[in-house]
Amino acid sequence: MIHDYMVQAAALFRSHPSINILQCLTELVCFLLYIRAIPSRNISRVKREAAHAVFFAAIIALHLRNHMIAIYFPVYMLLCIAFVWLICNISLSKAIFRVCPFGLGMEFCRLLCRDGCLTLLLTKFSSAISDVVSICLCSILYFVLLVPSTIWMQKETKNFEKLNITAGQMVGFVFPLALYVAVRQSVFAWLATLTWPQWLQLEFLQLAILICSEFEIISAGRIATAQIERSELLEKQILMEKKQQQYTAQVASIDAVNRRYHDLKHYLTAVETMNTRELNASVLAMRQEIEAYECMQKTGSRTLDILLSERMCECQKKGIRLIPYIDARQIDFIHVTDLCVIFGNAMDNAIEATEKLEYVNMKEISIKIGVSEELLIMRFHNYYDGSLRYDGQTLLTSKADSGSHGYGLESIREAAAKYSGTVAYDAEGNEFSLNILIPIVK
Repeated sequence: MIHDYMVQAAALFRSHPSINILQCLTELVCFLLYIRAIPSRNISRVKREAAHAVFFAAIIALHLRNHMIAIYFPVYMLLCIAFVWLICNISLSKAIFRVCPFGLGMEFCRLLCRDGCLTLLLTKFSSAISDVVSICLCSILYFVLLVPSTIWMQKETKNFEKLNITAGQMVGFVFPLALYVAVRQSVFAWLATLTWPQWLQLEFLQLAILICSEFEIISAGRIATAQIERSELLEKQILMEKKQQQYTAQVASIDAVNRRYHDLKHYLTAVETMNTRELNASVLAMRQEIEAYECMQKTGSRTLDILLSERMCECQKKGIRLIPYIDARQIDFIHVTDLCVIFGNAMDNAIEATEKLEYVNMKEISIKIGVSEELLIMRFHNYYDGSLRYDGQTLLTSKADSGSHGYGLESIREAAAKYSGTVAYDAEGNEFSLNILIPIVK
């Protein structure tokens, strides 16, 4: 009967604890590999090591209790979910959603190679081969299936942290797992009466449930991730369009101002013919102000002149010293839209960080743009309060508008990448520098 073969199969693994431990350690290594990309929670090193030790001990103890094979999967899943939730910086729902694919894949490999079809078939025909060969064949096939499936699952779930899992989605994911556990428990409850055909049908039913549940979660994750990426792309496009619209409005405004100043020059020339000393002094002062304004815009690039003028006015209103060292005569190979994105987002970040500072002498932004050895170098330097926010590897803004978090720097990278450029930042103490290097295109 099936029951007798199950007892023999359990005894087969129980009689070789070293191989049992090796399988357990392989599962643990695969699990740690699977979750390594998840951002870690900010806890002390002692607490982290203690959590690892308790988790490892619990998994090994569970693995060695062969007579508890019927409840191995749900207990293993609960331990993994609790471990990920405790040490990783994700919510409980995301921990469940992230652990489920690995647990399903591992259970499929176990059911096929260790606790199901292959083991019982080898046990049934054990007279032909030795116990050591049987257990080694099961273990090798288990490793061959588990390791590649872990790598595949890690690749498929790497963006799952972005997802917002609803209660309805959680029910949809947990229901197939509950169904599998119920069928699994029924198999063990009916072992004494099952025939070989009935048992094989139930085994294939369990394998089918595991495969369907795995692909349900992976597919749902792919769809949700694609929707988020489309939403992010749309928001980036909207931000770029806003930058372009701002630039267009600035061009019209600067042209209008230049016409007014041109007319004013002729008016001042006429007024200077008067012999009033006080009037002449006032006219001279006004002319100096105009000349200073005109010199302020000349960077070598009309686009950058307009962008810089607008930012200088903004900084002046906010009490920020803007110090430009700019030679932009060779910057015209960069499209107007890309230049607006790079300069606009860099200045947005610098002004945002600087205007919050209390000390007046720290409210300063310096811009250096020039060419060195066939490279266009753009450097934005400013002071900040010393705190930076991250989402994984992404540097976040502190703006109240959370919908554009992290898009500024990412947009700069994308614009620079169009010209084979690189973007890097350096934060040390209370100083922040953004460096952009772009090869000159002639």
